Amino acid sequence: MRSCLLLAATLLLAPLVLAGTQQAPEITDGTNDVQPDSAAGVCTARGAPEIDVVRAWFDPGPDVVSVSVEVVDLSHRAFDGEGFSLDVGFHSGTDAFTLWNALGPGPADNFSALFVDHADGTSEGHAIRWSTSGNVVTAEIPRAYLPGSALTHVRASGRLSQPGVLGFYVVGMPWFCDTAPDVGYGQDVPLG
Repeated sequence: MRSCLLLAATLLLAPLVLAGTQQAPEITDGTNDVQPDSAAGVCTARGAPEIDVVRAWFDPGPDVVSVSVEVVDLSHRAFDGEGFSLDVGFHSGTDAFTLWNALGPGPADNFSALFVDHADGTSEGHAIRWSTSGNVVTAEIPRAYLPGSALTHVRASGRLSQPGVLGFYVVGMPWFCDTAPDVGYGQDVPLG
């Protein structure tokens, strides 16, 4: 009887959804790593610590899902004319999502957006609240945008554009980038 009460109390006190943390992230990646970029032919985070992804984690709350991406050195800013982004891609239900955090040389170049590709072929985008703290960028996605019970196929990336591009991909322009994890996906994120 006593063990049954102890078990019941433990289950009631345990969180229903375990959130990722900086110490136990859903995505991890090595530093100073190189990957080929099939679109532009150049993809390396060497010499660009502001896009070198170390880890990413998700914290599902009742109203928002916080998504945090940590890089080697967020204070190492781009040169004049360069811009960079930290992106997180995932699926929820039958929809594919890209969370795009753009960081450029001026205040107007800094924003976060959530892009959704629906299974029926339609797309939409939403402005998202975001902040930085140290080497971490955190964005808050309203739960109403996420139709599924979990986030799957999670990946993070950092991209640095060459001078003159200001954070936007231009066909034929070389990019420096890092993808995390290097192969496959991070852990699925239950939304509870």
